[in-house]
Amino acid sequence: MLKKLTTGLIFSSILATSALVAADIKIYCGSTMANAMKEIATNMETKHGVSIEIVKGGSAKLYKKLSSEKNGDLYLPGSDSYIKKNKKDGYLGFGKYIGFNQAVIITQKGNPKGVKTLDDFTKASIKTALGAPKSGSIGKIAKAVLIKHKDKAFYNSIAKKSLLASNSSEIIEGLESKKIDAALSWKASAAGKNFTIVKIPDNISPRKKLKFTLLKFSKNKKVAKEIINYAASDEGKTIMKKYGF
Repeated sequence: MLKKLTTGLIFSSILATSALVAADIKIYCGSTMANAMKEIATNMETKHGVSIEIVKGGSAKLYKKLSSEKNGDLYLPGSDSYIKKNKKDGYLGFGKYIGFNQAVIITQKGNPKGVKTLDDFTKASIKTALGAPKSGSIGKIAKAVLIKHKDKAFYNSIAKKSLLASNSSEIIEGLESKKIDAALSWKASAAGKNFTIVKIPDNISPRKKLKFTLLKFSKNKKVAKEIINYAASDEGKTIMKKYGF
């Protein structure tokens, strides 16, 4: 499910051109990055006098939406693989890397089920969750991680018994409601939450780059580029780090 977040702050300011600018910016943002992007957007609203809308959801679904509607300004998927894969369509332009994310095992606080490795996901006594591979970045990554850990049959056996969520937000909701004992999700999705993280070896679950990219059909390219530059600055990266990236 795609969700819209609007920061709700509208200001007026004069840019370097000395022209009064009042532009709407739409950011398609993967669910895991939404809270960090909301803070970045609020700061940029104050600086540039724009109203910024954040549409969050699974990275694949977001790309399908923006490429169909050809409306909006910026795209931040949960992995730069979505930028590389879709570059050929001609909708993705200028971009910068603004951080990293990594898939980990997330359990209830204190890890009461004693989950130590991905092998424990096969146990019938442990209720598990994964992302659906065709809807969002975490589903795509979870599949790759589980196959790399063992093989495709191993992934299929776990997917069959697991809750398959559209994005990382749905996975976290499952954990918060105690419907799930353990999940394979982005580390940043657990930031500020009352969970326990079990790390997966880097050779199985490598860090994934986050690339913030301008949409070529943006009607507000100048301000959109400023938002990218801010997110990639030391101040922007400090905000990303605060949210677990």
